[in-house]
Amino acid sequence: MLLVVAISVDSQFTHLAWLNTPREQGGLGKIQIPLLSDLTHQISKDYGVFLQDVGHAL
Repeated sequence: MLLVVAISVDSQFTHLAWLNTPREQGGLGKIQIPLLSDLTHQISKDYGVFLQDVGHAL
């Protein structure tokens, strides 16, 4: 089985705001995949997408 998830370094509060904002207004709207939070940045670092100098992922 293949599982697709979205991961960001933002908090669950930011994720909630994204999900509650329609795509036409710059949010995500309703999505069909889980949205995970990487607050420690470890997952982003493990995949080589964390930009240390600016403090966020690609």
